[in-house]
Amino acid sequence: MKYFSIILGTVLALALTVSAETVLVNPSKPIKSSRAESSLRCGGVLNGAEGGISYKPYESILPNERCVWTVQANNAEGYNLNILRLGSEEGTEITASCVKGPWAMWSYPVSSTGEMNRTISECPVLVITLYSTGSSQTARGFILEYEAKITSGSNKISTNSRQQITNAESGHIRYPGNGLNYTNSEVSTFVFAPKNNIYAARKNASVIFVEDWLDDVHCYDTIHVFHLKSVTGERRVWDWASAVCPGTDMMELSNHDDLILVVFLTDENRTGSGFHLIHSRK
Repeated sequence: MKYFSIILGTVLALALTVSAETVLVNPSKPIKSSRAESSLRCGGVLNGAEGGISYKPYESILPNERCVWTVQANNAEGYNLNILRLGSEEGTEITASCVKGPWAMWSYPVSSTGEMNRTISECPVLVITLYSTGSSQTARGFILEYEAKITSGSNKISTNSRQQITNAESGHIRYPGNGLNYTNSEVSTFVFAPKNNIYAARKNASVIFVEDWLDDVHCYDTIHVFHLKSVTGERRVWDWASAVCPGTDMMELSNHDDLILVVFLTDENRTGSGFHLIHSRK
């Protein structure tokens, strides 16, 4: 394995290994969506063809809260959203975003109740983000429902795609791990949130990539990194920050003080044993 001693030394220094499970905090009141699968916490991974998120709809959002939910329904090509309740937006932003492929994350503001006036199309993985400012005092949360638009066509992504969220201070993710190879046509995401999902200024997260083995033909199996930031001085979006191609033994992907999204995309040719993501926030 490439750089095994570096990986082992780094992981021992961190003294914490993060599993593939989502790390979640801050449960809200037990107000449920009527959909089959739902999340009541700040962040989570949803895999049902329909589901909902109910987060603090009648409670105050904390200053500097950061919550991310990812939705990957099998064979989905898009999603319809219905916003059932939306509290005060003072100091908060809620955004629905799509992983569209290399270099691109499309974002749509969630700013009113009712059905969104568009199907979020060409969207195998949906990302819902809640952001609050340091001055947020009276803002409330939201309830939304989603329904996947299912495709039987050839543009389906691998059902082995993995969506993962962690707010651990440090850790080591090996993907896919357990002696397995990743699969063709994957769209897998890894979200790095601050501890307790509360932003702390000048406390950057470093994410280091170490390759095991990726298909090294023409950079078809790639990793792209997005940062949540205000690009135009207005609403925050997922802004492309960096990328890495096969053949890169080791590289710092990101050093950013806010939310980080790492996206792994594969083609339909050879597969490999994957990579490591070593992360810490200081």
